Amino acid sequence: MKQYRFYILLFFYGFFYICAKNPDLNEINKNIQKNEVQKSNIDKQRANLNLKLSTLGQNISNNIKNIKQLDSEIQKLSKNIEDNKDQNRSQEAKLQTLQNQLAILNESLQSSQTHLSSLILQYTTIAYVLDDEETLSMDDIVSREVFKILKKQTINDIKNIERQQGAIQKQINETNSSIKEVTQIITTQETRHQDLQAMIAKQKILVDNMRNEVQVYNQRLKAIDTQKKELDKLLGQLNILKKNTQEEIRKKQEQERLAKLEKERLAKLEQERKKKLEQERKKAELAKAEAEKKAKAEAEKIAKTDTKKAEQFLGQQNKAIKQKYEAAISSTDATSAINSFEDLKRVDSVYQKPETARYAGKRAGSPLDSYIIEQAFGDYIDPAYKIKIFNNGVVLKSAKEDSKVYNIMDGKVIYAQEMAGLKKVVVIEHANSMHSIYSMLDKIAPTLKKGFVVKRGYVIGRIADRLNLEIVQSGKHINPIEVIAKK
Repeated sequence: MKQYRFYILLFFYGFFYICAKNPDLNEINKNIQKNEVQKSNIDKQRANLNLKLSTLGQNISNNIKNIKQLDSEIQKLSKNIEDNKDQNRSQEAKLQTLQNQLAILNESLQSSQTHLSSLILQYTTIAYVLDDEETLSMDDIVSREVFKILKKQTINDIKNIERQQGAIQKQINETNSSIKEVTQIITTQETRHQDLQAMIAKQKILVDNMRNEVQVYNQRLKAIDTQKKELDKLLGQLNILKKNTQEEIRKKQEQERLAKLEKERLAKLEQERKKKLEQERKKAELAKAEAEKKAKAEAEKIAKTDTKKAEQFLGQQNKAIKQKYEAAISSTDATSAINSFEDLKRVDSVYQKPETARYAGKRAGSPLDSYIIEQAFGDYIDPAYKIKIFNNGVVLKSAKEDSKVYNIMDGKVIYAQEMAGLKKVVVIEHANSMHSIYSMLDKIAPTLKKGFVVKRGYVIGRIADRLNLEIVQSGKHINPIEVIAKK
């Protein structure tokens, strides 16, 4: 995952800041630019995820709104179905009442028809009898008229019943039609009710899926925010590293400038010394020549009276002059040499000593089975420029080739790979904000990966010759010899 690369870069540049003596400013600028691009890409990814989350949120809101509308429609539909069922039950009750009325009318009609038939039969019989008689009595005439009236009344009753039957049958038909129509409406509404419930179920599944998707996007967003936080931290350290590197470059340039000036000063002093020495030699030679001239003149005076004595005098004088000359030359050379030595041993301290700390914990393990200290922790004089330099760690020379390198105390690997100018490098994080840095490794153990927890004495790699070991606690350098076991 990308965030692992960010953590590696973070510790890589933290380590580079701690142990690199000549960091590459161009490389730092490239890494800053690269990480700025990565930060821009992360911002774009974050904006894209936020847009997706916003869209999902809106879709979820819309679907929940649809579910509520569908639920409201279902409730209304359920009420309508129940109302229609009540209406059907009312119509069915009415239908039953009409059917009962129709049955009663049918009975009345049947009774009237039977009564009419009986009247007609009686009337026919009486009329037949009366027709045989010559004269009709008043009672016979009344009876005939009564029969006619009863017949007419009965026929009217039958017609009235038939009309009532027709009206009731019409109501029955209308009621049946209404029941059928409402039943069809109920069937349609119940189908719609089922469809709405199915739609709600689908909407709920869709909402659940979208909520799961929101959770996934939120997790991605959280991961991106973590990456962005680490990247911001890394960029902050890179900018600090850039500033410190620029300062180191400025200091180094200042050191080189001062070293050049010192070299020029020493060359000038040497030239002046030689010139002064030549002048002193010439002065001594002139004094010698002058003394020899005087001695010769004095010897010539003596030779006028005693030649042997003159030769003896001249020999003694020349010997004394020579000794004085040699003494003067020797004194001049000695003075020049002393002055030259005093000038040459002068070194301008233009470096800034890093912050250091004393180690107060228990002795850790040894990084090598056997070694000698080739370069100690602290100040030393650069042999080329005669500049004082501070060594942040120690250089340990192994007693044998292809030596195993051991982890000095329990910790966790935060960096393990090759670094330009330092061969292979391993950085291990220990308790109490302490880090051990092993550089100039020729091999790194294949099991050693970032995040790997290592115990004291674990083989982290091998060296062909030398090991560079640095120990840092809370940004302060500690002399590794104070920490590691003695060998």
